[in-house]
Amino acid sequence: WNVLLPLRVKVLRQTQLQYNAMQAGVFQLLIAKRDEIDAGRGYIEALRDYWIARADLESALGGELPLAAPRAAAALPPPPDPQDGRHRHHH
Repeated sequence: WNVLLPLRVKVLRQTQLQYNAMQAGVFQLLIAKRDEIDAGRGYIEALRDYWIARADLESALGGELPLAAPRAAAALPPPPDPQDGRHRHHH
């Protein structure tokens, strides 16, 4: 989800720019928006399926499962040091 959905948003933005510059037609813009919506819907459905499966597993085990920290959090850079006077941008 952290790759496909942002990619669809970026494609939509680029298509909007192309449309504004009259380099893309209205149908290309509509297709890009539809693809963005489909990606969001797929993400929501995957979350729903996960939580349903998790609830079923917890029910079968008779107790709550521990929440695991997301793996993506380990890949994030550490927060900036407030004592460091330099201004940083993370894009």
